[in-house]
Amino acid sequence: MGLIDKLFGKKPRVFKLKPNEIKEIIPNKGGCLATDKITYDGMKVGYMYREEANNDMDNGWRFFSGTESQDYVDDANNTKVYDMNTIANYDQAIIAYIDFPVGSELERIPNTDEFKNVENSRLKNDEGKEDYIEILMKSSSMLSDKGVKVSLYKNLSEEVPDEILMIDEVISVSGKDEAWDNVREYLEGYSVYPIAEVLGGSLIVVGYSRANKGIIYYHSFDFGLFELDKSYDEFTKKLIDAKIPFYD
Repeated sequence: MGLIDKLFGKKPRVFKLKPNEIKEIIPNKGGCLATDKITYDGMKVGYMYREEANNDMDNGWRFFSGTESQDYVDDANNTKVYDMNTIANYDQAIIAYIDFPVGSELERIPNTDEFKNVENSRLKNDEGKEDYIEILMKSSSMLSDKGVKVSLYKNLSEEVPDEILMIDEVISVSGKDEAWDNVREYLEGYSVYPIAEVLGGSLIVVGYSRANKGIIYYHSFDFGLFELDKSYDEFTKKLIDAKIPFYD
């Protein structure tokens, strides 16, 4: 504990379970991510999804209590890497689902130890949802600390004065419904879903209708909608490193 913490009586956070309370339940199942709501606050898993693994040690599972706000999830300090066995000790109800495939998205049935596929997601029955979620799963690593070079897009450079559009916030799978609620009235008419927010409040979006499926656009509340690339892969290949500076 640091001097300031001692002076002001601030105690370091501790895990809900002590090391000697962690038993070997499901060994050799790889690593996963879980929020502090589970491991520090001791809340049960309320929502979980499985995305493509980041490395050989990662199994792709991401665990949430279901009470986290978008701001909470966006703060990397609130989510940590754990052995899958550790999270199973916090909530053994997840064990029955750990072999579900990549793309699984489950929520807890209230007051039970059972989970169900997310049926009541506000995007569940919307056109293009599956492709949208797949893009969001990639975007955390593909779009973070990146920027769009405006001069690469003639239609954009003629209207937008910036040289680089710096990506400020990448939308997570767990935060997709909240993000959609916030921008639905502006985007629904274009048949696009939000992927990321650009510094200043504009958006990077993807088309989901038959006419524009998979096309990546830049949406400005001032200038309108601009087509960038015909596919997500084409778009990400053109991105440049553009980490937003942090000012104390």
